[in-house]
Amino acid sequence: MTYKEKQINLCWTPFGYSYSVPLSLGYLKSNLTDNGFKNVKVMDLNQDFWVKNSDELEKDQNLFEQRYQSLLQNVTNWNNPENYYEKIHSIGAVKDLIDEYSDTLLENNPSIIGFCIFNTNIWFTLEVCTALKIKRPDVKLMIGGPEATASYYDPTHKLKEMIQSGVVDVLVFGEGDITVGDVCDTILKEEYDYENIDGIFYLDKEGKVANTKWRNFIPNLDDVPIPDYSDIKFDLYKQPEIPIVLSRGCNYSCIYCGVKLYWKNAANFRKRTSDNLMEEVKYLDSVGYLPRGQFNFLSFKGAYVNTDVTRKAETESGKSILEEFCEKIIDHFGGPYPEVPFLWGGWARVDDNLTPELCKKMYDAGCHHLTFGFESGSARINKEMRKGYKFREYDNEYAATVFRNCMEAGIQAVLFIIVGYPTETKEDFQETMDFLEENKQWIDAVYCMSTFILSKEMMSDEGKGKMSKFAIRSAIGGGGDIDMKLMEEKPKYLAGDGIHPHAIEWESETSTYEERLERLEIFKEWAEKNDKISTSPRVDDWVNPNDGTTMD
Repeated sequence: MTYKEKQINLCWTPFGYSYSVPLSLGYLKSNLTDNGFKNVKVMDLNQDFWVKNSDELEKDQNLFEQRYQSLLQNVTNWNNPENYYEKIHSIGAVKDLIDEYSDTLLENNPSIIGFCIFNTNIWFTLEVCTALKIKRPDVKLMIGGPEATASYYDPTHKLKEMIQSGVVDVLVFGEGDITVGDVCDTILKEEYDYENIDGIFYLDKEGKVANTKWRNFIPNLDDVPIPDYSDIKFDLYKQPEIPIVLSRGCNYSCIYCGVKLYWKNAANFRKRTSDNLMEEVKYLDSVGYLPRGQFNFLSFKGAYVNTDVTRKAETESGKSILEEFCEKIIDHFGGPYPEVPFLWGGWARVDDNLTPELCKKMYDAGCHHLTFGFESGSARINKEMRKGYKFREYDNEYAATVFRNCMEAGIQAVLFIIVGYPTETKEDFQETMDFLEENKQWIDAVYCMSTFILSKEMMSDEGKGKMSKFAIRSAIGGGGDIDMKLMEEKPKYLAGDGIHPHAIEWESETSTYEERLERLEIFKEWAEKNDKISTSPRVDDWVNPNDGTTMD
């Protein structure tokens, strides 16, 4: 057996959405296969978890409960270590599943097992990793994904501890396509030449956690192979969403957004060509993922679909990549939707390049909805968020026109709203509610999962107990008066660390946590009253694309 014939397993563990196909693992399998690795298997244990626990995870609830309470409750149970160990073990016999899944991952005698982790599955994954090392100490464990990249910025992150203890062998940060192949190569050759592989944390020869430099981003996304989902059991999904990546990175720097942690700056924003995107659609159709006569949904991934905001020609024709892509979809399938055998949706920027003509073409190509980061009806707040609008052009009327263009073409406009930005006043919040009320005929659904959650940048203080540049204070001690005795008694996840405020229960000069909760309740009551609660497009009668909507 050559080293490239050894078994590599790539795993997606709970907890994730029940309809999401593991995009990153599909990319990794394709890349490894293209580089000569013969035995690579993707194992979607998250979907297995949903099947095993469907009675408990899919209890009948009204739409409000599904979108605004139960989902948040489930996620916070999974991504918070205290909640995870107190509550999640009671769902679906999780302790037994850890043992079962570790056995499943070892069944084909792998040399390497890789995991993609998010903040929602980190604790479960680490328990599985620990069980694996107990059962097979020689198996090499590799972790990547968004939470792995987030750990790059945190020297005390739990993942570093897992490397130090010998449970995790390699931690991949940044863009992992090439890095994972290099790691597999050096492990299977038994060279362990980690120090010469960009984009990883590892245990060096002195027994210390070390890291290499950040790997350069792939310059041309058309060179990245199409994801391989051949190991995915689509029949386990009630109605899967197949993701298609349009771009990586973002050419804006909204202050609250974590994208810059992963993609650095605007210069690293890259897009695929319409030809390359069409190649993936044709592949999905050729392997049977778009069967006729049933509901098929593609989720277009990227910062936003209407990327030609610089007004520079993206193609030789002078059209945007999006417009060319839509034309090629319609042409390939012999006519507009419903000849096109799928619906699709994605994120969009509030921009007047979404003209009535383009929206009609998008609808004909199967566009079901666009999700906008509208955030606030207050121009002042949008400026402070660094949304990047030219405010001599952009205002609420401008935004309303964009949403009207979508809805009149048959595309659902879904708005994400931020409630409780650090400097948001009652008047700013009222501007948002006024906008929603005045333009509700052009808005299909609105969404706000919780009050504003602080990024690490926004929680930074100039010194212990001092106010941050956003005038944010800890919720402890009546706003900034740090009570260290109380700090010792309260765990960090509840009270912050005495220097930085709690990510949700903070207060500022313009609001307390309780006031933000009141605003959120006003928003939710409006959404319910006006039937603007977002629902899923997974419906029996799939002919009309306005039967429902999804978030991403």
